[in-house]
Amino acid sequence: MQPFPSALEEDIESLVASGDALAHELRYEEALSRYKEAWSLIPEPKDEWEASRRVLAAIGDTHFLTGAFETAVEALSEALLCPGGLGDGFIHLRIGQCEFELGDLDFAAEHLIQAYEREGDDIFQDEDPKYIEFVLKRTKSLLPEQW
Repeated sequence: MQPFPSALEEDIESLVASGDALAHELRYEEALSRYKEAWSLIPEPKDEWEASRRVLAAIGDTHFLTGAFETAVEALSEALLCPGGLGDGFIHLRIGQCEFELGDLDFAAEHLIQAYEREGDDIFQDEDPKYIEFVLKRTKSLLPEQW
């Protein structure tokens, strides 16, 4: 595979940064538009570029923030398949949160525990406390009875 052109990478990062700023202002539709524009710039096969992970994670995060949990899981699951995706604590956090909200508690636990194992409780700092409480309950239930 050829190296990713640096000018293209700069364009993608600029669009993602713009989308992040819009999301921070709660302008989610505009943010998604920027992320999708960044996605359109990534060459095929898209899942072979690290930039894809970043863009898909941003798309998934934005859908999570708007309550579109199923759509978020789709984007975030694709992000897992990109370079650096598997094991990315943030991606696992968001998938786990979405699955929690969708009621798939076993799948939620799998991803939230992975996020916790990789990042510790710091990754839950700005999140609703129900997620870390869920992780702590689930991990405690995995310990032998005498602990």
